[in-house]
Amino acid sequence: MRFMSIVLSLVPVFLFLSEVRAPIIHVPGESSTIQLGLNSAQQGDTVLVAPGVYPEVIFWPATNAVKLLSEAGADSTTIDGSDLSSVIYFPGLGEIDTTTVLRGFRITNGGAVEYGGGIYLTQSSPMVEHCTVESNNAGGGIFCNYGSTPTIRFCVVTRNSGGGIGFSKSGGTLDSCSILDNVGPGIFATQSCLNVLNSRVGSNSDIGIEFDACVLSSITNCTIDSNQILGVHCINSSGVLISNTVVSGNVGDGVLSNDLSNPTLISSTIRDNASDGIVVRGHKARATLESCQVIFNGENGIYIRGRETAITTVHGSLVLGNSGAGIFCYYSCSPTISNTVVAGNHSGGIVCDAYTGNPSPTITGCAIIRNSAPQGGGIYCYSYSPFIKHCTISENRASDKGDGIYTVTGSWPTLDSNNICYNGYGVHNADNSQLLSAQDQWWGHASGPYHPNYNPGGLGDSVNYFVYPLPHLAEADTNAPPIPPVGLDTVEVGDDFVSVIWLAAPMGDLAGYRLYFDSDSSGFPYSDTTDAGSDTCHTLVGLTSRKTHYIAITSYDNSGNESWYSSEIRVTPGGTLVHGDANGDGTLNVGDVIYLLVYLYRNGSAPNPIEAGDVNCDGTVNVGDVVYLVNYLYKGGPPPSC
Repeated sequence: MRFMSIVLSLVPVFLFLSEVRAPIIHVPGESSTIQLGLNSAQQGDTVLVAPGVYPEVIFWPATNAVKLLSEAGADSTTIDGSDLSSVIYFPGLGEIDTTTVLRGFRITNGGAVEYGGGIYLTQSSPMVEHCTVESNNAGGGIFCNYGSTPTIRFCVVTRNSGGGIGFSKSGGTLDSCSILDNVGPGIFATQSCLNVLNSRVGSNSDIGIEFDACVLSSITNCTIDSNQILGVHCINSSGVLISNTVVSGNVGDGVLSNDLSNPTLISSTIRDNASDGIVVRGHKARATLESCQVIFNGENGIYIRGRETAITTVHGSLVLGNSGAGIFCYYSCSPTISNTVVAGNHSGGIVCDAYTGNPSPTITGCAIIRNSAPQGGGIYCYSYSPFIKHCTISENRASDKGDGIYTVTGSWPTLDSNNICYNGYGVHNADNSQLLSAQDQWWGHASGPYHPNYNPGGLGDSVNYFVYPLPHLAEADTNAPPIPPVGLDTVEVGDDFVSVIWLAAPMGDLAGYRLYFDSDSSGFPYSDTTDAGSDTCHTLVGLTSRKTHYIAITSYDNSGNESWYSSEIRVTPGGTLVHGDANGDGTLNVGDVIYLLVYLYRNGSAPNPIEAGDVNCDGTVNVGDVVYLVNYLYKGGPPPSC
């Protein structure tokens, strides 16, 4: 037994020695070209390439487990295809799996092919790592065909004509790659199963990532940004999972689910895209969102259109600050929206506009806060009859009718135990064919809603003639999200402190309040927070003098559920910051020019706060601010404007 233990303990050593002793073919020392080196290699051999530029088109042999490595990496070792063909071609003549390794090359100037100008794979699945596939002039950077499932990691695929990486009836894994600035899509996959993780796909001239008739694919921990058509497109693709991923700044939609697709998005952020954040449209297209942020997009946050999108689901998410509606339901779809914050959208919170039928979305446990629209700032219904339960619908505004909820043309929503408060007009029913029942709601005051006939003494939100609001709840529904506090205001401002006050939130299970604040930017998210307890006033201390601070407040209940933020206030301790008043004497003059010059070039004291020296308002203090201030003081230039 002791002998066997000794033998077994030596096995890893033998394996290591065998790997070290595997033949190494040096290029150009022992083989004049890379191709000749590969042709002479046996299974387990390494072809090691010295730095340099190698003008070759490489046809990979049928031998598996050969490693083609550079000595010094992609910055120093280039394979140049001279526009003749794919630079490296894997023809699928034999079994090629991930024991075959291609590592550390710049692969460029492929051309004269339809697919795979840099690397072409057919029925081949090597490991490709630490390569730069760059400036191939036709066919894109890498193309994987007919059952190829490579692992591609730590690679840069950039500035290729024909797209970055393509897959057809293939698959594989992309890990820690950068797919950037390609002419065409960043990644396109047809009838493939592909996993992309820890990667960036950005600034491509077409779609970032497209799945066409793909199954069981995923995007994990990625950034998909600044692509010129849209971020992610799923068409006829089932089982696509997008998790912990940011899709931002694309010139078009963030994510598009089209025709029989049903992507699932988990803990992902879809933001600042020029068009809609997420679009679900086409024949039986669906989507599921869980714990996502869909924020600050140029049109709607989520746009759902079609007849058969009934199981589109939005849960536990934030839909914030989109230029269009937060969630737009069109045609005859009936999504399920639950435990979601829909706040600060500029063309309505949830818009339901039916082309046909009378669909019935389900909206439960949502906070619909401070949205705005011409009609139905919070929820708009046209021939739609949603089920709305345990929601907080607060501080929404409509320039025409129905701040909270507006219904028209055969819309008969079911309203059950909602907090409809601080909207002004809570519910407006424009269809006088019958009364809309709005019983058992909380309207912001114990006296109930104002109704000109049924409750003229109500001090809560108003309803119009064609809404029947009785009986009403005497206090807020505690199953709905907590109600954000209102009336936040300052009571005292000092050199380094601010005292604020607010109205008590009308919650039966109120536990306390939290203040959120920062001095870098307005709105969500805030960098600092403090618990104010159950008081309705609080003093923030240790603030930077003459620097604008942005403050908002939330309420939370006994179960720890927290409301959305209140309206924000802006406060500047120590007086208003004057950009250009570098020496802090309250005026702009030559003394400020001298102060800045001494600070920049003679190790003088910095302006206090430093923002006072940012005259041109570019976020930094440098010689440009001196020039700007001199132009303003002596040459009729514009004053500081930030």
